[in-house]
Amino acid sequence: MKIFITRISLVLYFSIIGTVISYGQKYEAEDATFGGGPWIDNSDAGFSGTGYLRNFWELNSYVEFTVTGATAGTHELTMHYTSGVISSCHLYVNGVNISQVAIPSTNGWGNWRDYVAISVTLNAGNNTIKFQKDNDDTGYYYYDYLTVSEATSVAVTGVTISTETLNLTDISSLQLTATISPENASDKTVTWTSSNPAVATVSTIGLVEGKSAGNTTITATTTDGGKTATCEVTVTASNASIYESENATFGGGPWVDNSDAGYSGTGYLRNFWEVDSYVEFSITGATAGAQDVTMRYTSGVASSCHLYVNNVMIKQVTIPTTNGWGNWSDNAVNISLNAGNNTIKFQKDADDIGYYYFDYLKLSKVITNVASTNVKESDISLSQNPFSKGTLTITLPESATQLSIFDITGKAVYQKQVIKNEYLIDQFVFKSAGVYVVNVMTTTSSMNKKLIVTK
Repeated sequence: MKIFITRISLVLYFSIIGTVISYGQKYEAEDATFGGGPWIDNSDAGFSGTGYLRNFWELNSYVEFTVTGATAGTHELTMHYTSGVISSCHLYVNGVNISQVAIPSTNGWGNWRDYVAISVTLNAGNNTIKFQKDNDDTGYYYYDYLTVSEATSVAVTGVTISTETLNLTDISSLQLTATISPENASDKTVTWTSSNPAVATVSTIGLVEGKSAGNTTITATTTDGGKTATCEVTVTASNASIYESENATFGGGPWVDNSDAGYSGTGYLRNFWEVDSYVEFSITGATAGAQDVTMRYTSGVASSCHLYVNNVMIKQVTIPTTNGWGNWSDNAVNISLNAGNNTIKFQKDADDIGYYYFDYLKLSKVITNVASTNVKESDISLSQNPFSKGTLTITLPESATQLSIFDITGKAVYQKQVIKNEYLIDQFVFKSAGVYVVNVMTTTSSMNKKLIVTK
């Protein structure tokens, strides 16, 4: 007895608890998305399914397959086609032009054959694979179906971190990155951990944030193979002051919430979405001069807001996305503050975009251990009050740091950083008769004294 064995192509599907694991998924061209010239035909025998796509002749002729349930990694794409001429096309994966694909002649229309077009990297889940005739392509062909092979898994052999040592303060942060070897490893995910989160924390994307003075080790561990790399972190104290947003003045939309983990204090302000949403912090004991103020926030989208210092709009602040709500990050802005008391307000104005959650404000140059030197009205001496003409002499206490004079509308008509105890004010400073306010600030307090100007 003679036994004849015929070679056939098998497409195998295994279903495990509702999940399809494919060892060669087959996608019929007539069921795909196509355009630019080809049409469904069935006049050439030997095709699969209900037909095939005929004549990829015109420029921009294409067929696009939606691959579902793919496993992340390298897959072989095999096209089943026929062509009487040498041809070519371009391959696009998830909208990206991967390469030009050479398509050999099958030596006659209707001589169907399989051809491994190329190996590509697919994402887990859904992907799009498109074959298209571009300007530099030749010939034409008929397309029957596409087969996508099982993913070829490439094992992780190692991991490194962008730096092995890191110095931070308790108000600073730095992004670490992990590099997986080999470059084409199938699973490049890592888990970040800190050996001492009280000193420094690390987010799921490798953002290290200093918390308190000390040392900790940040470790990146690969999901595949458990390979590790470490970074030794030293944190020094910056004497920063933290102002919790839930204790500040706010309005226009945001509310106190605590549903996203990782915040400081008792909560955070959620959803600076509406125009005029704002949070305003009252700062006492600030050191005069330029300094960084740092907002701790989270945002899933790129956003912006306007920054007001002492009721003056300073700048529009760009707020980068943290790539997910609950991935808290720092955003530092450099501003100039007066000595003593200040207000810092973050507000969404009409030309701002996005929205964010606000955890707290950090400020480093704040005096927290000085004795109280509250200035009293009697410590401010005016040579004339009411003042009519000539020169007004203002004598200040030793603790004064700034002298300001405001008109009845709140507009500053005179302002100086104090470097002496006596100032001479010319009558031309006062544009009109009326009530003015002389404001004196110290490192810990502020006092106003009324001045009557007559002309």
